[in-house]
Amino acid sequence: MKKSMKKYVALALCGATMAGVLGSCGSNEFKVSGKIEGADDKSIVLERGFNGRWFALDSVRTSSDGEFAMSFEAPSAPEVYRLKMDGRYVYFPIDSLEQIKVMAPVNKFDTAFELSGSDDAVALMNFEKEANALNINDSTAVATFKRKVFAEIIKDGKAGLLCYHVLNKSIDGKFLFDPTDAFDLKIYAAVATAYKQFKPSDPRTALLEAVAIEGRKKLNAESGRQNVIQAEEIHAIDIALKDATGVEQKLSDMLKQGRPTVVIFSLLNEENSPVVNRQISKVYEANKGGVNFYQVCLDYDQLAWKNAAVNLPWTVVYDPAGERSQYAIKYNVQTLPAVYIYNAKGELVDQATSFSDLSSKLSRL
Repeated sequence: MKKSMKKYVALALCGATMAGVLGSCGSNEFKVSGKIEGADDKSIVLERGFNGRWFALDSVRTSSDGEFAMSFEAPSAPEVYRLKMDGRYVYFPIDSLEQIKVMAPVNKFDTAFELSGSDDAVALMNFEKEANALNINDSTAVATFKRKVFAEIIKDGKAGLLCYHVLNKSIDGKFLFDPTDAFDLKIYAAVATAYKQFKPSDPRTALLEAVAIEGRKKLNAESGRQNVIQAEEIHAIDIALKDATGVEQKLSDMLKQGRPTVVIFSLLNEENSPVVNRQISKVYEANKGGVNFYQVCLDYDQLAWKNAAVNLPWTVVYDPAGERSQYAIKYNVQTLPAVYIYNAKGELVDQATSFSDLSSKLSRL
């Protein structure tokens, strides 16, 4: 990551302070400490994830006997953080002002660690240990583990962060839960229902509903049954942001035009941005007049973004929240660029994994 982006993330998280260095934004802090056996003067980095990337928030060095301690501003909503040491990671959840303790041997930092400080931390530790030891290609073992996860975590989870975390867990590059699988879809639906009941304003709620509904639609189509999804359930996750001329552009207005719409989350001023925009341009020109394009940019430099965006022929908007965009959270953006597809009825129906995949999927709408 560029130095300027690091500075931006630190400022976004902590206001105009040096929180990325000092790890302190006032008294509203969570704390993480512990002892790493055999770690003499080792660097430990506190990181927070977003958009599939992890950003360093603070770092300390262990004492001669492996002890360490650091603190950071508590998040406004529950988040998962991690500690990094020698390329190994320990994940833990933070809801508010927890004091998390980590104990581990230096040579098994990521596999033999012990967490304490909250019930969620212990639950996440147990889940991570079992999940990471699972052979993802052993269908019997995977099915057994998923039933256990449902019974112990999701069934009575009441929209907790751990419920959301397990749905996004990947092992060896393969997601543990697949919303197009009949059993897994029930898990998604259970979590979506819990979020709607207990956390209706949480940005994850709309996404979980959308995933569950789309999974049901695909299963219905595969089994030859009529799609029974009702219009009022969820069709779109709206976005309202300003373009390079300062005019607010609402995605919902675009979706009313009766054409398929492509939503793209990206950066406009990174090294690979010209390549991404050329790929977007090819798809745009191939579908010109028949498909709407709505590009959401998360750049930290608004002036540079404006200069780059003003000449693009499709709708390009800017989110001043950048890496902390609530729209990116609602769409569950994991990597950039991220591409989503709405059909002509204004329904969120798919996500493209590449621009060639986008072209293929648009041709079938």
